[in-house]
Amino acid sequence: MAIMSSYRPDNSSARYKRFAQMAYTCAIEPKSTKKYDNEIPLESLFRLLEMYRYNAFKDDAHSGVLALRSASEIRHHPVANAWHLSIKQALDETFNEVFEGKSKDEAVRELETILYLMSNRKQLTAEQKDQAADFFRLFSEALL
Repeated sequence: MAIMSSYRPDNSSARYKRFAQMAYTCAIEPKSTKKYDNEIPLESLFRLLEMYRYNAFKDDAHSGVLALRSASEIRHHPVANAWHLSIKQALDETFNEVFEGKSKDEAVRELETILYLMSNRKQLTAEQKDQAADFFRLFSEALL
């Protein structure tokens, strides 16, 4: 009897879509969320922004420990549908629209500051609140 699937479909885009929706709600209605409800989504978005900033997305073919291929084949197996391509495209579009004219580093830094403040339940300025709401709404809409 199998205890795990050897093929697990990627749902990263759907997961980040949900995280963006949660961050949007947290930005516009911070008192409507419980203290730890958004901890994992906000931390995950922060990590995603770091991957985006340094273009450090990693494409691994995970097939489980029971795969019948050799270790060398697994290591060099090309990934046909990289999990991050649609997410990176959505981030590119959203950053260009919300942070028009700013460098990637500057825009990511501003958004990471907002995420930090949100995760610590600190008050956002009106500009930060607008940026967060616009960014997470548009990012969510851009994802599948």
